Amino acid sequence: MDLISTIKTHSNFHQFLTWFLSPKSIYLENEEPWNINLFAQNICYLYKNLPFSNENLVSSSISIKKYNERDYPKSDKNFLRPIKSLKSYINKELNDYLIDFLIHGSISTADYSIGWSDFDTFVILKSHTFENHKTLIEFRRKIIKAHDFLLKIDPLQHHGYIFCTEYGLDQYFSHFLPKTVIEKSKSLMKNNDIKIQSYRDQNSSIAAFSSKNDLLKSAFDRKTLSHHKYQNEYLHEDFKNINTMYQLKYFLSLIMLLPTLYLDAIGEPCYKKESFSKIKYKFINEWEIIEKATEIRTLWQINEEFPYTTNKIPDWVVELLGGNYFSRAYKLSSKMMETIGK
Repeated sequence: MDLISTIKTHSNFHQFLTWFLSPKSIYLENEEPWNINLFAQNICYLYKNLPFSNENLVSSSISIKKYNERDYPKSDKNFLRPIKSLKSYINKELNDYLIDFLIHGSISTADYSIGWSDFDTFVILKSHTFENHKTLIEFRRKIIKAHDFLLKIDPLQHHGYIFCTEYGLDQYFSHFLPKTVIEKSKSLMKNNDIKIQSYRDQNSSIAAFSSKNDLLKSAFDRKTLSHHKYQNEYLHEDFKNINTMYQLKYFLSLIMLLPTLYLDAIGEPCYKKESFSKIKYKFINEWEIIEKATEIRTLWQINEEFPYTTNKIPDWVVELLGGNYFSRAYKLSSKMMETIGK
């Protein structure tokens, strides 16, 4: 199997695994319970037969420090309490299934915005978890139960746990989650050295950016962002439905991800926080949508109580962001797309 096919096969496997281990698959219990065993058996089979490529693999070891509550402001103790509870749950219920359970992003680096920042994770499963489909099903039940910890940190959280596998560390494609992100992560289990054999495929990184650009083009063309529907409703242009804060937060998070995706696509991967200053000068005429999203992120913990209990877009967000946001976002992403490869 060629390298591109290998990357695609691994990507498809991880999407299948992530769906199976997420609340999105809970409907199986009531509607198709017989498929739980079937899906688990297929996932275990696929894991044992994933293709391996030795082409241009680079070995590295990343030292991960254990998460310590003392590294965070005491004033945020109540906000961070779910992480302490999750840490206890992991070490009591999930230890046998995992190599490690990492948190990354702004909560790892303590520059979060309370009520806005996602709870980003990187859950590394042992190969042992895939040796028997019943073991995988046991883990599924326990990790879905743990999803509530994510929502206690961020009620508007738009993604679940991110998974990797022991085998995946030996065949790690860096566009999946850049090593720069892992290097700044913290473990909820132990001080640990994570050994990775990685390969960076620039075409895959370009494809990842292109897919986001295509999504924003579709939103611009259709005046609707057909992604992350909530309560059977998508985000529309110009606040057509004001009860779409969950959907808007996904959109703004996507906008703020564009700089790091762009840098990865041009072969200069870096940490998200550092990406903005690196490229702002290139897109100064299109940058205002990034600045608006950043300002909303900063002001959220000042203007809104935690936890946020509705899906209504606050008036101050409407005023600050302004209209035609799909048009403005696509103006930026399409300009970035034009410069990739030049």
